[in-house]
Amino acid sequence: MANKPLPSDDQLYCFSPEQKSLIIEQIKKELQKHPQIRFAFLHGSFLGKQPCHDLDIAIFFDDSLADEAILDLTLELTVTLTCKIHLPVDVRSLNQANTGFRYHVTKGVLLISKDEEETYDFMEKTWRDYLDFQPLAMQVLKDLIDKY
Repeated sequence: MANKPLPSDDQLYCFSPEQKSLIIEQIKKELQKHPQIRFAFLHGSFLGKQPCHDLDIAIFFDDSLADEAILDLTLELTVTLTCKIHLPVDVRSLNQANTGFRYHVTKGVLLISKDEEETYDFMEKTWRDYLDFQPLAMQVLKDLIDKY
């Protein structure tokens, strides 16, 4: 079996809803193989109707993992999934992610969850933190705009 070339980051990809469903199932299967993954979200342009450049996945890993182990798993999954689905995949950890990124991610599609209560607690805390932070961030931005 010949190896397919790796996908290009500047290429645009279009998929039918059926193709997207198949890709999502492949991703779920791969993620389920890793007991260190607590939950994972699909987010970004792949979920829209427009062509996309890549597929974005955010993963919350078991808290017992060291930062280096999380980085290693993130890189391993990026390569594995990119090769498996022949589409550039960007995998990021949610463990130390900022509130804005976490909020954006949780508006995506939940791919897997090993513990629903843990996942929904994470989502609730994220949304609460974001909604508490957003007015302050908007005021700081307004002040900066007014200053210049």
